[in-house]
Amino acid sequence: MKLIITRPEEDCGVLAQALRGRGHDVIIAPLIKITPRAHVEVPDLPYQAVCLTSANAARHLPASVSRRASAFTPGAQSAVAAMAAGFGHVEAKGGNVEGMAAHIKLCLKPERGPILYVSGSETSGDLAGTLKADGFNVVKVVAYDAVAQALPMNAALLASCDGALLYSQRTAKIWVAEMERLGLFPRLSHFCLSKQVADALPEKWRIRVAQEPTESAILGLIDLAAK
Repeated sequence: MKLIITRPEEDCGVLAQALRGRGHDVIIAPLIKITPRAHVEVPDLPYQAVCLTSANAARHLPASVSRRASAFTPGAQSAVAAMAAGFGHVEAKGGNVEGMAAHIKLCLKPERGPILYVSGSETSGDLAGTLKADGFNVVKVVAYDAVAQALPMNAALLASCDGALLYSQRTAKIWVAEMERLGLFPRLSHFCLSKQVADALPEKWRIRVAQEPTESAILGLIDLAAK
């Protein structure tokens, strides 16, 4: 199949390699550009843990943040980025913000100190609110912006594709806006990381949803579609 990856360019490498290894043609067409913020201030507190809900949060973690605390991430890719950022102990559980919050509640206690939550300007789910509801002191720091990008494809190229991979609700919304701007009704399949992502798409579109919000699950979804 010919597949479009809409993720930010820095997140596409391993995914593109996995798809090409399965015999697919890949077009990298990022709908979001990650722009780090300058001079991010982090309150100097004795954090018991650092929460990183994306690989980009780890990549753009302010240098002032201690790597001695445990890092919590929702999945493998963000965990690898956290380890590359210098954390010695990384917990990768949950698959999404809700699952990650549930795991944090099992592992940590509010009385042990505040939690630092590093994120982008737009997030899916409310990790801080969920943890605060259970008594945790959560300090949220925005380290980067995810800036919407125009789809770098014309109608003819798009028509030759079999599917598009959508990993976030925001990306899905940008994709829909781009289809409207181009006056297109895409006939290709939309491979969505979660139901939350799929809910941002029109019901009449061809939509396939991964059984769990992991990259291995979405690759399995594509494997089934290719048979």
